[in-house]
Amino acid sequence: MSSKSSVSSIYELARKTGLSTSTVSRVLNQRGRISKGTRLRVLAAAREAGFRPRASVRQDTVAIVVDRFRYASYGGFQSTLLTHLITALARYDFASEVYTEDNVDRLGTRFIDGVLALTWSDQTVTKLRQLSNVAIVMVNRLDLEGFSTAATDHFQGGQLVAEHLIDHGHRRIAFLAEERDWGAGQRIEGVRQTLKRRGHDPAGLIVGFTDHQPVEQAMGRLLQSDATALFLTGEDLTIEAAYVLKHRLGLNIPDDLSVVGLENAKVSRFIHPPLTTLCQPFDQLATAALDILTQHLQDAGSQPIQQILDNHLIARESVRSLGP
Repeated sequence: MSSKSSVSSIYELARKTGLSTSTVSRVLNQRGRISKGTRLRVLAAAREAGFRPRASVRQDTVAIVVDRFRYASYGGFQSTLLTHLITALARYDFASEVYTEDNVDRLGTRFIDGVLALTWSDQTVTKLRQLSNVAIVMVNRLDLEGFSTAATDHFQGGQLVAEHLIDHGHRRIAFLAEERDWGAGQRIEGVRQTLKRRGHDPAGLIVGFTDHQPVEQAMGRLLQSDATALFLTGEDLTIEAAYVLKHRLGLNIPDDLSVVGLENAKVSRFIHPPLTTLCQPFDQLATAALDILTQHLQDAGSQPIQQILDNHLIARESVRSLGP
């Protein structure tokens, strides 16, 4: 963080920027039509000086950045975690604004104090790095240097699923994710290392990705490997995958294929059969992210913080025992 000079009024800020007090006031209170260049100029000067408009003193404003939101399903990972974050922000008495891939370019033109980012886009990460004097916390990513993070332990999640499947006699496990990102890589390593530690060939893990395309083609290729179990690593995959397995590929769960998914509270226990799932503690994750953000708002010079939370497995009826 850069050092801040003392500015106590919009009059001083106007002198600092060379603009009129009315222009500065409209920018800070987000009223009227102001050019993007002027808006950025005022906001940069205000952040540098640590100045807050009087109307905002009572409440910090936090932006929630969720890119690739067009891929989200209702009740899936992004929409569920977004709900928990907004609830936590209200509990902490923060004002909140939501940015998706459709309006993230406006992020630098708003007066915000902090950011909670669910982002997988390099372009969005670049925009976040360009924000000055703004506290930023990444949610569910640990692979970005220089950012604070609250995340579930994806490696431990892979271990939990592998242990459960191995205990039920499964040695060939198919893994299906939506994209090749940090989280998928960690879960893959968790499964592979658990297979090896339990005395089984890590090559028994067969990996596939949908790349946000319909699941049927990717799943069909994956299951040609004679896997006896499938690990679906996306809450958003649950309904589509269960339908494709039964009605497109003619497979019954768990008689023909055992399945473990990621917990979708509105779906997982209601499909037939009820789905064994890996559950991420979303409420705790949202609270941890807000705790970290609050620390940075109170101490702008604090170093990046990482907090990692354990997952837990919910055993239901979708995994069949194959014996020892």
